[in-house]
Amino acid sequence: MVLKTILLSSLFCTAFALQAQDNFNTVYSIRVVSYSKVFDSKNVLDKIGDLGLVRFENAEINTRVYLGNYLGKKTVQKILAQVKKRGYTSAYIVEDDFELTHSTGKYNSHTFQIGAFKTPNAHNLNYLEEDLKREFYFSYSKGVYRISVGLFHPTLTDSKEYNEGILDRIGPVAQNGFARQFRTIKP
Repeated sequence: MVLKTILLSSLFCTAFALQAQDNFNTVYSIRVVSYSKVFDSKNVLDKIGDLGLVRFENAEINTRVYLGNYLGKKTVQKILAQVKKRGYTSAYIVEDDFELTHSTGKYNSHTFQIGAFKTPNAHNLNYLEEDLKREFYFSYSKGVYRISVGLFHPTLTDSKEYNEGILDRIGPVAQNGFARQFRTIKP
């Protein structure tokens, strides 16, 4: 309990600046492929699940496969190149409809970083509940992929409470994490 209190205290009181190569104003995904017939979802996860969070979206006549969530255009372009090398040559980038502003009009500018790796390292995250998977973000800077969870504005109470709930759900994974600024706050 003390560790959790310290973590949450540092999460919402201290922000670590990220020297960004990108302005991170948009969340991106990659539309990998669209299947009109039965397919093996495990095969898809095995092939690209390490690059990000795989989502299967059922449409009327097909299933679309998306990979995400990426903060910044440079990150998603780097991942797209890897997806294409793995055989999904028609994959392309899409902008997600994530709201990066709080209902007060303030910009969500911080996230809770839980890891940094030479590769995206996302395989285990693909087995989380779908609603929780939507809370994870990947960014690339200075030779490492950063895995973060949640978006928030450091001074808004409801934003803090929302992210505390997410941290409770992911449990021990968050114990070495810290708050970081992923983009400059606009006035």
